[in-house]
Parts: sequence; C-alpha cells; structure tokens
Amino acid sequence: DTVPGQVIAQRPDVYAAAQALAAASGDVGYAKAQRLPHLTINGSFSRSLIHSAVPMLDKMSMNIWSVGPIGITLPIFEGGRLAANVHSSRATYEAAVLQYQMAVRNAVRDVETALVNLHSAQQRGGQIQFFKCHGSPIIL
Repeated sequence: DTVPGQVIAQRPDVYAAAQALAAASGDVGYAKAQRLPHLTINGSFSRSLIHSAVPMLDKMSMNIWSVGPIGITLPIFEGGRLAANVHSSRATYEAAVLQYQMAVRNAVRDVETALVNLHSAQQRGGQIQFFKCHGSPIIL
C-alpha cells in the first residue's frame, strides 16, 4: 500500500512541480509585502571620538555614533502597479497548483498502470508454472 506513495514522492516531475508551487507561493507573499511601507538603512555605520582642545576639559571626550542614511518607502501612488503584481503572482500560483495536480495525477496513473502490468505478469508466471507442473499444454 505504501509503494505507490513512495514512488510518486520520488518522481522528478512531481518534485519539480512541488518546488515550482513553493516558489510561486513565495512570490505571492513577496508581492503582498511590497505593498506595505518598509524601512531601509543604507550607507555606513561609524563611530567618532572627540577630545577637547581645552586643557581643563582634557579628560572629557565624546563618542559620536552615526548611521545613515535611513530611508522609508511608502507605496502610496503606484498607479495600481503593486496591486497588479499581487494579482499576477496569484495567477501564477494558481497555474502552479494546476501543474502540480496534473503531475501528481500523471504519476498516479503511471504507477497504477505499472502495478497492474506487474500483477498480470505475476499471474501469467504462476499459470506457466502450473502448466509446467501438471503437464498441460501452455496456451497464451
């Protein structure tokens, strides 16, 4: 009972269809995320140490940390481009689902056909052995 499931799981066409489905699912998530505001940090991260030139303040020093530039992206006026990207990625995902289902159906059909052929070959082999043992003529 477990042989068909194991054989189907090992088929490269089913595996490739499953990977394409996972990639399409990730693309839908990415397209949805692009519609949200996001923060970016570009540039450098640095530290500066400043000492006082005044002899009385010689023991005073300051650390200055800088990060920058920081940018924020607000997808407000995109003219429907981001919504179209989400719609397109969903359509690609639905196509990947159909491709995966077709690959699994074809794999199941192939495995079932192979099992039926194997079973009928085993039955013919058993009949041949029966006729050999009983001396009857073999008619196929």
